[in-house]
Amino acid sequence: MSWPADARPGEPVLCRFTKWPGSEHWRHDCVWLGTDEHGDWIGQRAGARSWRPGAAFDNPVPNVSLVPAGAPDWVGTLFPPGHPSGTAVYLDLMWDVAWSPDERGVLTGIDMDLDVVRTDARGTFLDDEDEFAEHSARWDYPEDVRAQVVARADALLVDVRIGTAPFDGATGAGWLERLRRLE
Repeated sequence: MSWPADARPGEPVLCRFTKWPGSEHWRHDCVWLGTDEHGDWIGQRAGARSWRPGAAFDNPVPNVSLVPAGAPDWVGTLFPPGHPSGTAVYLDLMWDVAWSPDERGVLTGIDMDLDVVRTDARGTFLDDEDEFAEHSARWDYPEDVRAQVVARADALLVDVRIGTAPFDGATGAGWLERLRRLE
């Protein structure tokens, strides 16, 4: 699942995500950072673009994202202290996360609506449960898919709450420092 061994830090990466029926969702301009025991790491510099139909913004602060090793069913973004919204961790539950075999540096996946989030104000919580339930019914998510997404969200909620690596602060800080050194 890992990106090619000849990848160089700073090489462009495009995250191209959809929703379950295949409709376009978020795209993010990122850069390759490297791989560790947790998986593949990509970074988004301050000012890098994120967009989807009807919305676009330039990131106010740098962030790093983890594509977990193995058969990932989530992508996690870690933010430095001082994010304008107070967000520290934002994990998107996903389906079919993969590096494109046809386009170098393109990460694809299906956003399954459910998110695990840690913010300064609210602590760690499960977000968008209503959206997940609505879309599960509207787009007829298979029961095994729903069950896997919910089980992974529950496990990640515990890991983020107790600060299991890579959600321990230090792991993300190390990758944020690598991103900073690329600038």
